[in-house]
Amino acid sequence: MRRTYEERKTKKEFKMNMVNRIKDLTPKERARVIEEILAQKYTIPYSSKNEISKSTIYRWLREFRENLNAETVLLGKVRCDRGVFKKLTKMQKLALKRWRYDNPYRSVEDLREELASHDETTSDPLPSLATIARFLRS
Repeated sequence: MRRTYEERKTKKEFKMNMVNRIKDLTPKERARVIEEILAQKYTIPYSSKNEISKSTIYRWLREFRENLNAETVLLGKVRCDRGVFKKLTKMQKLALKRWRYDNPYRSVEDLREELASHDETTSDPLPSLATIARFLRS
């Protein structure tokens, strides 16, 4: 599901509230405050979870300290594969079925390399290993 900029901004505000509570504390004070944060339940925007893990809080703090751009810090990332379809073409499906039938023990990695090596199956975007495995399971 694609998040709008406003939704990502709302989630960023939640993260910033957590980071602002601990960013200027000494390590000992920070550990105490984090334990208090972990003991509480939260309404996290656009999430079904209501708890935050310690590693998540420290990841947010690290990202806050490492990012010099205040506008993008803790702002959810846009997917890098946006616009790339995770579908196999008809030609790729037929080829995968045929190769799997010929050798049922061939790995998904081998099948992907096989797709890449044939001209008729490389004209379309090469699918990921997960896409190939999902197709073969179905």
